[in-house]
Amino acid sequence: MTRDVTIALITTGEAVAQIKVPDGKTPGDAGFPFDPTKHKAFTTSAQADTARQRFDAKLGAWVDDIAKVEADLIDGIKAEAERRRMLVLSPGGSKKSVYAMKAAEIEAWNALGSTTGAILTALGLLPASTRQRKFRFALAEAARRGEANIAAAIQRFGAGADSANAEAARVEAIEQVAVAAVKAATTVAAKRTAANVNWG
Repeated sequence: MTRDVTIALITTGEAVAQIKVPDGKTPGDAGFPFDPTKHKAFTTSAQADTARQRFDAKLGAWVDDIAKVEADLIDGIKAEAERRRMLVLSPGGSKKSVYAMKAAEIEAWNALGSTTGAILTALGLLPASTRQRKFRFALAEAARRGEANIAAAIQRFGAGADSANAEAARVEAIEQVAVAAVKAATTVAAKRTAANVNWG
């Protein structure tokens, strides 16, 4: 049988090694260059998770490090939020650029007037080069579908953007609130509770 042993510096209490030592043996027997004038050995319950824990020499135990736990929990929330956003947003650089340009076309369309009739009238007054520059995607799609004008194309762009953006915005709001709650919590247990996010 073996036991988990943490070796710490006597001067600072800093853990310098975690090793498994056979029962009845010393850290030196297990291959660690143990110097009793520099080191102290502590039998600990298990190998520590150094990404989330720190060694407390006064307790002789590994304890949760609140800053490390907070950072880990926030990273987890952000990663899950990103995964959920990507369920509704398209991956890939070119597709993102296309959606950004379509969004600009929706805004340019809405800026022309408050009703479809007024917008179509204003659109007709624009020089052909300006129409092409401002509405290249809508014009291309309307032409491909055999539509008389771009109103239906713009409506389709808007419906798709509204659906995806609403969900992305919802996930973003949940993420921001959860991260703030984790940061505000003052104990490890409270931080873990705050990180138990309801994404529904």
